[in-house]
Amino acid sequence: MDFVTEIKARPVAELVAAIGAPERTIYSWKMGERLPPDWVQRLVLKALKKRSPTKQ
Repeated sequence: MDFVTEIKARPVAELVAAIGAPERTIYSWKMGERLPPDWVQRLVLKALKKRSPTKQ
């Protein structure tokens, strides 16, 4: 599961609800303006996987 691919595939509202990040931060990630450190990416992916365990 690639961070950028996963972030772009999810609606902003879902990401905000899953991790509590500000909308502007999520938009920045989606637009490729900036990315979080690797350790944060792993935590975000883990949180998203918990929310939808059937999605691989």
